[in-house]
Amino acid sequence: MEGDTKENRIAERLKAGAKLSRPTGGTGKNSRRFSRTRATLRHREISSHDWSLFWGTLARMLEAGIGLSHSLAFQSDNTMNPRLARIAETVSQSVLEGKSFHLSCAAPEFKPLHVALIRVGEETGRLPEILTRLASFEEEQARLRLAIRSAITYPLILLSFLTAFILIIPVFFEQPVTHLFTSANMEVPGILTLFFVVSSVLCDFRTLVVIALVGIIWYGVLQRLLASEPVQRVGWKAILFFPGSRRIAQTVSEQRLAGVLAFTRSAGVSAVRSFELVGETMGNPIFRTACFEAADHIEQGGDVLTAIRSSGVASGSFLTVIAAGEEAGRLPELLESYAMLLSLQLEENLKSAVAVIQPVLLGGLALLILVLAVNVIGPLSRLVETL
Repeated sequence: MEGDTKENRIAERLKAGAKLSRPTGGTGKNSRRFSRTRATLRHREISSHDWSLFWGTLARMLEAGIGLSHSLAFQSDNTMNPRLARIAETVSQSVLEGKSFHLSCAAPEFKPLHVALIRVGEETGRLPEILTRLASFEEEQARLRLAIRSAITYPLILLSFLTAFILIIPVFFEQPVTHLFTSANMEVPGILTLFFVVSSVLCDFRTLVVIALVGIIWYGVLQRLLASEPVQRVGWKAILFFPGSRRIAQTVSEQRLAGVLAFTRSAGVSAVRSFELVGETMGNPIFRTACFEAADHIEQGGDVLTAIRSSGVASGSFLTVIAAGEEAGRLPELLESYAMLLSLQLEENLKSAVAVIQPVLLGGLALLILVLAVNVIGPLSRLVETL
């Protein structure tokens, strides 16, 4: 009976997090399941860098003594992101009508973390300070995403070139090469025949139509399916199974956990609500569930260290930081330092991964060229001898 009560409390937290992201009032199971997906797709239109500029500018204007409604109106006229400008205008009108700031942030683009911290800032009178911290937090998240994107850009370009070389380019040389060999009564090398067949299939109009249909189905159905909790959980378990991907995924999740905990705790948010906010912003479903379980454990009278240790997802170094922070009474500061350390570690891991991937791709391209040379140069030399 006690276990059922605990599961119900965790389910209620998941439900509450979904409601913060849902613009309409759906109450069905499927509506709750896909609300996070819809919110994620909307959040992509406003980047972390845009949010950082928005919150930072708003904080500076409030510190200068400009009213909140006028500051938001200024933001709506000068923000480069048109969607964010419309949201600022709506919030400005709502605040001007007498509604509180955090209640005015009802648009689905506002993250649960934004609304919770704005509420704390209004209640404590530290709104400019908290908005400044929020801007720094969003800028750090933007920097991490840029580091990840920069790390994978070159391998993706190299992989695309390799794919085009193998599958697309051969179709343009099929006719002249085939004619050259048949005119000399010689068979086309098997490796070239294979390349020509695969390339012809991929460049066929029917294949392109099938690819387009798969893309449409992916956007409309499969993307939602893959964003569902069970599928994501299976995917993350697969990622955490391999040591290389586990190291990067663990670092990313712990960095988000440490960063949000440090930010919320230093802003005066309770430990229970801090873990709930981490769970609402965590993309890893395994860590998300662990955060809600930790919040439930603390609500029942447990301490932070025991709550995180019982979740079974944190590393030994993270537990050490929690223990030292609680003992010294400086948990937010130590968590912030640990989050920065994980950011640097993540960048180094990405650089190491790219340093391994690049030679592998180049070696694959060199091996392909070598195979082509061995299988083509010999027949071509015999062809030249017959001329």
